[in-house]
Amino acid sequence: LEDSCCNGHPYSFIMENGESTRVRAPGFCAPPPENRPESLVGIPIEVTIISGRGFRDLDAQPGMGKSDIYCTGQITTKPSTRFQTVAVDDRLDPVWNSKVEIRDNSADDTLLFKCYDQDFGSQDDELGSAIVTNQQLDQAEFNGELPLRIEGEDSIYGYLTVSVKSALVVTNFNCAV
Repeated sequence: LEDSCCNGHPYSFIMENGESTRVRAPGFCAPPPENRPESLVGIPIEVTIISGRGFRDLDAQPGMGKSDIYCTGQITTKPSTRFQTVAVDDRLDPVWNSKVEIRDNSADDTLLFKCYDQDFGSQDDELGSAIVTNQQLDQAEFNGELPLRIEGEDSIYGYLTVSVKSALVVTNFNCAV
């Protein structure tokens, strides 16, 4: 048995002992290929900065607490799409679940994320950046943990978990269980 898209779920999931395992069952909820556009360019996307882990503590001096981390995101060539999370005080594993909708996406766009340690009275320190490529943006959904790097360096300075979903709503497809 499965927890099915026929019951209003976006995916079919394998069931065990009457409970969904949240493991996708193959095949049932996919719309016919002719209902899907060749590209998601111009279709709004929902971007969620979910959480981070493994950040460096740049406030490691006695009495300073830990880094106060926030992240920004934007389409690299479109500053008008810039958005920002709130700063999470004294945490090296922040959770934001910060969502924004971007309507101005086009072919070859990349989505740039940058994370910072918020400093009062001085410039914020960059903790690292990551990119969601144009190929990843042209999928209906991308969920992943991105390694954060400092430009020009190979080392990884933490990880950022993000979700990017197309606002595309596919309707009128057959569902079989």
